[in-house]
Amino acid sequence: MKYLILLSFCGLALSQPVKRFAGFGISTVGGNLGCVVTGNRLFVNGLEGRELTADEQKELTEYQGKLTTFREELRNVMEQRKAELEARRSGAAVSSAKPIQTPEPPKKPSFCSEQTTTQYIFDGCKVQNNMVYVGSTFARKLTESEIEDLKQFDKEMTAYQKSVSASLESQLGELFGAAFAGQTQIARATPEPVTTSSTPVAPPKTPNFCTLIV
Repeated sequence: MKYLILLSFCGLALSQPVKRFAGFGISTVGGNLGCVVTGNRLFVNGLEGRELTADEQKELTEYQGKLTTFREELRNVMEQRKAELEARRSGAAVSSAKPIQTPEPPKKPSFCSEQTTTQYIFDGCKVQNNMVYVGSTFARKLTESEIEDLKQFDKEMTAYQKSVSASLESQLGELFGAAFAGQTQIARATPEPVTTSSTPVAPPKTPNFCTLIV
């Protein structure tokens, strides 16, 4: 029964016709998520954007320098950790000096903010930075009222996603026990009631930014 409940719950989450993601982060693999600049032209999540301003070009140059330093520091940390691991395997003494700290990636340029890179995928179109795209083709800008609708949708979607995550975590806890969460004790046969929310949060109503003919 628990498996059916979990599968039903996952099916409900996957059946929603709306997806949202932020293409925002340091990536170590190829792809077109997030911001990409070639020449002075900015692309966001693979969609062609605009030319960078003079100030943004300076900001990009500073970011490139910091990114090079970050990658060098990260490479040094990985090499040091690899050397320590090999020393432990060979039985050699390992220095108990200060723990190695992973360097922090540089702050992203202002033209690559979370608001800019967050993308909302609806049936038939997607919205990014208050602009509607059909496929990869720019269609139009959102109206002021539509922008407010999107803000409300984002607020409700955030609450819904948190509710889904909490409920899924609860279901997994019941299925696999407390050990799944890194604890050593065995979960009780009858788990304690979940106190995250008395009633599940309903999925938000999808804004009508485009119509898919089916």
